Amino acid sequence: MIQNEPFQKIDPRPIPETVDEIRAFMCIRNELLRLPWVLEYHRRIGINRFLIVDNGSTDGSTEYLLSQNDVHCFYTIESYSKSRWGLTWTNFILNSFGVGNWCLVIDADEMFIFPSCETRKLNSFVNYLEALGLQSVLSIVIDMYSQAPIKEALYKSGEPFLGTCQYFDANTYRAYEVPAYPPVQVYGGPRERVFWSNSNVSFHSPTMSVVPLIKWQMGYEYTCGRHCINKPLNFAFFTGAVLHFKFFHDFYERIDKEVKRGEHFSGAREYKMYLQYLKNNPNFTFFYEGSTLYEDSTQLVNLKLMKSLDNF
Repeated sequence: MIQNEPFQKIDPRPIPETVDEIRAFMCIRNELLRLPWVLEYHRRIGINRFLIVDNGSTDGSTEYLLSQNDVHCFYTIESYSKSRWGLTWTNFILNSFGVGNWCLVIDADEMFIFPSCETRKLNSFVNYLEALGLQSVLSIVIDMYSQAPIKEALYKSGEPFLGTCQYFDANTYRAYEVPAYPPVQVYGGPRERVFWSNSNVSFHSPTMSVVPLIKWQMGYEYTCGRHCINKPLNFAFFTGAVLHFKFFHDFYERIDKEVKRGEHFSGAREYKMYLQYLKNNPNFTFFYEGSTLYEDSTQLVNLKLMKSLDNF
């Protein structure tokens, strides 16, 4: 029984007490377009069970999650901003159902990549990490985009994300040492290249490094999104990557709604900037002469955006 839960578990399926599963954790709102593929992809690479907080979806996401036998749905209509943008919910559910398990913490518009993930399963990867005494994976977030304008990046639910957005920036990232865990943060990518080229922007571009995969223990907490953790763990540095698919055809509509809701960080200031830019540039695309067509995990290793583990 969960005490003082900030949400209600609304599926009827029991959650077994076992540390033998690799579990995925998500917070979502109105993600019906992306949910079928994000679940299918992560099942394919080896996720055994999904635990998802649904923050008041109205597009059918809730009903879809309830129809999936490997998904547990926790429902809340509480304020996203007052939950520290979902962080309170994520930490709570991880400490309730993730202790002792390898846990993958992702968003509904992401794909986790690791070396040879096209041919090997996630359990072999985490077993290898454990054999090396590693407890977590620091990963770079790679924004994916289409060659076409964003409004024409037409995505159909259930199809592979990479069928619509196949391109990324291969050389616009940079890393800094920071006094935190992990001690590295990454910035750059196409959003910084485009939106932050305007010197009038008064806040920094998104942090493009996260800790998505971790063997969770009681008392762990994410302290700043998935960018930092409260404990000095043994990190596998950049042995994973997170492909991020924010820029489908629904991007304009979604940011317009989020600006009106005002639930994202600092009154959705980042979304306001995106919205104004797209109003002024309705045919905008991130594609430019430096764009790279995505191939596979080996390509990311060769580009030094991800590292391979010796003998894995």
